[in-house]
Amino acid sequence: MSRNRNDREREDKQDTFDRAFVGKPGFMIILTLLVIIGSIVINYFK
Repeated sequence: MSRNRNDREREDKQDTFDRAFVGKPGFMIILTLLVIIGSIVINYFK
């Protein structure tokens, strides 16, 4: 019984996680841009 409840809670957390990323496609674009800009800045100041 308690194991089933824990599994359901884990699935709910996964659902929320998936929804957060699926609902914000722009978030991944911004994250990618930040990584690219960050690497350019690091190379520039090296």
